[in-house]
Amino acid sequence: MNKLSNSNLIKNLILSPFGIYLGWVIILFSFVLCIPLLTQNYDTSAQVPFIFITYSLVTFIFGLFIISFSNLFLFKDWVKQYWYINNVILIVSIGLIVFYIIKIIGL
Repeated sequence: MNKLSNSNLIKNLILSPFGIYLGWVIILFSFVLCIPLLTQNYDTSAQVPFIFITYSLVTFIFGLFIISFSNLFLFKDWVKQYWYINNVILIVSIGLIVFYIIKIIGL
């Protein structure tokens, strides 16, 4: 019975908004750790890792926005209970996306 409850706990954690956020962070962190392996054969290797890290940061912010926005529809009960977590992530990610777009247009 204890084994069954542990598997349900893990399944509930993975399929919860917290698990989705945590999974997104783990995936992107593992990609950032692989950047030196991906860029070791480039001639101008000084700038390529920096560019990959910048793009992974932008991807991280867009992913947080998509996850937070989809949580509004997929996990309505969780958002009603923990609205401050989802809304803070949503507002900060929108602000960073707007800042990024303004900086790109200004170039």
